[in-house]
Amino acid sequence: MMYIEDKVEEIIQVARAARRTGKDVSEDVEIKKANSLSERVSALFGNEDIGKRISFWLEKGMDKHTTAFKVAGEIASNMMGRDINETAELAVRVGLAIITDAVVSAPVEGISKVVVKKAGGRSYLSVYYNGPIRTAGGTEGAISVLIADYVRQKLGLQEFKPGKEIVSRYLEEVELYRRYAHLQYNASGEEIKKVVENLPV
Repeated sequence: MMYIEDKVEEIIQVARAARRTGKDVSEDVEIKKANSLSERVSALFGNEDIGKRISFWLEKGMDKHTTAFKVAGEIASNMMGRDINETAELAVRVGLAIITDAVVSAPVEGISKVVVKKAGGRSYLSVYYNGPIRTAGGTEGAISVLIADYVRQKLGLQEFKPGKEIVSRYLEEVELYRRYAHLQYNASGEEIKKVVENLPV
């Protein structure tokens, strides 16, 4: 193991020397070495405090899924962003990073934004996903919705309540998608309707 670490350090020094010649946009190597989950998440979000909280809970014997919820909840409760939107987004992204071991692009590129929206006098959380969410895997992608709901609760936001128009749009979009893609499970219209009507975010 020491051999690998020594070689990695040598390569980083070569890269730093090359960068210092000024022929690149940055004069330093942007990617930081990270050996543990907490180090990877810290490096991913540029926040050592988050890494410390991850280490704290993991060292207490907590599994990574529970840690993901715990740390996401702490971020939300402590309003670690500049505003509620940034806080919610950071919490959801960090939670997803923890459950994916911070080794896939999903936490950064699979979520385009997380925002608080208002409709009918209610404030609710809205998560926008991109294609790279697939790198998380189906289960982890689904868990990110649960993390978002947990963050929503920590922020004191109401549940999302879709109107008939939104439910109808979901039904139509899933049906259109089904025509062009092989789905592992073909949900019925009633199942889709039930899910959409009960999604809290």
